[in-house]
Amino acid sequence: MKRRHIQHIRVHFARSISVCALSVLAGCTASLPVYPTEPVSESLAILAARVEDIETLSGAGRLTVQNISGDTLTLQVAIVAQPPERLRLRAWKLSQSIADVTIIDGQIWVDLSDDLKTMVDQAETDEIQIIAELLTPEFFRTAVEDIPATASTLWIRGVGLDGQTLRCEVNRPTLSPRRWEVIPESFDGLAAKSDPILVVLLDRYHVIEDSIWPMRVRATGASGFAELRFDWVELNKQLSPGAFKYPRTATKYP
Repeated sequence: MKRRHIQHIRVHFARSISVCALSVLAGCTASLPVYPTEPVSESLAILAARVEDIETLSGAGRLTVQNISGDTLTLQVAIVAQPPERLRLRAWKLSQSIADVTIIDGQIWVDLSDDLKTMVDQAETDEIQIIAELLTPEFFRTAVEDIPATASTLWIRGVGLDGQTLRCEVNRPTLSPRRWEVIPESFDGLAAKSDPILVVLLDRYHVIEDSIWPMRVRATGASGFAELRFDWVELNKQLSPGAFKYPRTATKYP
């Protein structure tokens, strides 16, 4: 999933995507599990293993997008994913489908209504990238400590799926990612004060199956703001055979 593809889409998709997701809030908000303080390498191994246990994800909620001009749009959204290669996000307004983004084996297919094209022409974002990172264990397997860890916080840095540098703040007791930063290409790991080009905040975690997931994701960048709140999410449930069948009107981004 290349960043240039995401820029072509230019949609403020945020996760939680909440990234994305989680459990028919039918479940209650159970307390998050607490882990003993372990070496950073062991904490990262736990994070990677927990993500690897997610075989499928499905959910629905509301996405609010505001571009730099102050135009605001609220959509109903549904998302399905089969990590690491398949993800689909659909959006509706007043029961009318206005957006469909499907990723299959690195290929991206996009179908946007004319109204949404006008709106997102000014709204560039990488939220869908963060969704992918949350569903892919490779970042945590290869990340390194960025700032000396404390008893409450772990800052890690690594390379994302698109080759871009990412920083992630993790709540150490619960090993829950709370903040992602997309760092400028020139970031060399030493310029800790470099301003990120995108900040994504994750909160309202729920325990789902044997994993945890944020129910709200808020993203802020130079092009605007996006917030995705999921009403429900399910993990590791069987998906329908046509879950990733994009519409015929979708355009492929090479």
